[in-house]
Amino acid sequence: MIRALAYVAFWGLGMVAVWDDFRFQKVRNQWIVLGLLLSGLGYLSLGIPGVWERIPVSFYWNAGLHVGLCFLAGVCLWYLRIWPAGDAKLYIVLGSLLILAHPDLRGFPSFLFFNILVNIFVSAGLYVVLVLLGEGFVARREFKATLHRLWIRLSDEWPKRHRYVLILWNIFVLFLVLHILRQIFFWPIQGFWGQVSAYFTVYFLWRWLNLMFIRWDVTGISFFIVSGIILPLGFILRWDLMAQFVEGGILSIGFWIFFAVLRLVLDGYLRNARLRKVKPEDLEPGMILSEQTWELLEEDCTRYSDGLSEDEIQVIRKRCEKQGGFKISVYEPRTFAFWVFWGSLWTLVQRQNVAEWLVYYLRYL
Repeated sequence: MIRALAYVAFWGLGMVAVWDDFRFQKVRNQWIVLGLLLSGLGYLSLGIPGVWERIPVSFYWNAGLHVGLCFLAGVCLWYLRIWPAGDAKLYIVLGSLLILAHPDLRGFPSFLFFNILVNIFVSAGLYVVLVLLGEGFVARREFKATLHRLWIRLSDEWPKRHRYVLILWNIFVLFLVLHILRQIFFWPIQGFWGQVSAYFTVYFLWRWLNLMFIRWDVTGISFFIVSGIILPLGFILRWDLMAQFVEGGILSIGFWIFFAVLRLVLDGYLRNARLRKVKPEDLEPGMILSEQTWELLEEDCTRYSDGLSEDEIQVIRKRCEKQGGFKISVYEPRTFAFWVFWGSLWTLVQRQNVAEWLVYYLRYL
């Protein structure tokens, strides 16, 4: 009975949140609170005499670990300005209901939260690619315009080429070291999961890693790791060094592909859906400023994906008055609650995650 009620709560909350997001461009807190109450009542109901005896105590510890990991992941995605607070809270609530609806899901308790994230972002990324193709992205005129914009971007970035060389080298060394450590020591996540979890971790830390990897002292350390540690150990322990370097290169190339696809999702779907100009006096709470506008304003307010607050709007208006006044670029973001619900639903009904499913069927193309 508890599983059946959890199924109903999962479906009901997910569909209402998606509809709310389409109507108001946010998930209202009343549904989040309702979902938390239903989830909490479900876990408390497991302690009813006659029910508790059939459930091992370890389940409660595992459920607590899973919900805690969902909470940490949701907070991190919100803090990194990838998700608005509403989507992060919806992810946490649906994650807690999943275990009540199906306690034997793959990856529970340690990696189920990550499996849900893979299903969310890979599904959204696949949709973005299909939309771009459907809108004629590969049409001749658009293709030429895209190449022209790419050429201008490359020309602008050419003076910084040495930075990109340093980043490419340091990323290669990072994944080479991770690959060797995975072979030497026990690695808690192996195979596909280990690779994708490493990619997600590096991506979410990119704001800090990017600043580190352009430094010459960090590059010197990575060069010493390869020349002073990996090569001597390889000769002493008779490693197949060529195979190690090739595997490190494959992992780093895979990361850049992963990075590009995830950027396509975040920039092409979540943020850059439509860009429009507004006057400072037309700013409203919840609007999301473009990166270019933030750089022009040199604003030091902490930014999140929830958009501007009333206090930040007042600060920006005063700053615009001092700088002579100029139009501000804001995003009209698309809704994302649907993909949070879809990724959670896929996790509930499928044994394969979306990435594995996609790789499996691409082999037959």
